[in-house]
Amino acid sequence: MLTVRPAATGDAEAIAAIYNEGIEDRVATFETRLRTPAEIAEFLAGPLPCLVAVEEGVVLGFARVTPYSDRCVYDGVGEHGVYVARAARGRGVGSLLLRALCAVPPRSCASHEWIIPAGMIRGNPLPWLRPAHTGLTRHLSGQ
Repeated sequence: MLTVRPAATGDAEAIAAIYNEGIEDRVATFETRLRTPAEIAEFLAGPLPCLVAVEEGVVLGFARVTPYSDRCVYDGVGEHGVYVARAARGRGVGSLLLRALCAVPPRSCASHEWIIPAGMIRGNPLPWLRPAHTGLTRHLSGQ
């Protein structure tokens, strides 16, 4: 049975392997440098959400939130990434992870909350997901 849970430091090796597949396949990121499990463990120790999809003890994918920018005007704005192992693609793992990530309670950041703008590379249609551009505009303008 496929389940989603918060990522733990013990997942760093599996997450690094999945992330590196995404980097090598050039379909989910513009990154080109492969990551080590130690680098993954560093972001897992941070305060922002990272979830894993697990089936029979095997991590099949992960979703995480990272700061959108280090510029103060974007303080409190996050972006998400969803990565699925090659062998598990096309089974709904990414959709499950993204739904679970969207259900994580927002993180309080000063006087506002994290917003996750949506965007997709190469389509991958998810009709229930609406891009958060209007929310981002309201957030930044104080409305």
